[in-house]
Amino acid sequence: MLGGLLAAVWPLRLWVLSASNELNADEAIPGLMARHIADASELPVFYYGQPYFGALEAYRIAGLFALLGFHPWLVVVPAGASSPALIPSSGRLPRKSRHGRADSPPPYQSRSLRPRWLGCL
Repeated sequence: MLGGLLAAVWPLRLWVLSASNELNADEAIPGLMARHIADASELPVFYYGQPYFGALEAYRIAGLFALLGFHPWLVVVPAGASSPALIPSSGRLPRKSRHGRADSPPPYQSRSLRPRWLGCL
């Protein structure tokens, strides 16, 4: 069922990305970083202006620029390719954290740390 849903939504996602025909700031920064990486003028570790959030996506875009040339639409390809893989994995995460038991709390939620008023629910 999930595969069918992803197959149905993926063309809509591609249409929305192609219809906008311009980059927003969330896409422009990795694209700019990728151009600098592809030109070998900079090799950033973090996003520009941020001391956190690694630059892996920019390196993936730079690889696409090196293979296919510079095309602005390539900026959305790595995120678009990764997002369908995240949907099933995020659905499996709660089951893995509870070890298959629906009645036990997740490992990060200790019963002693919950507020007392939750005990009456």
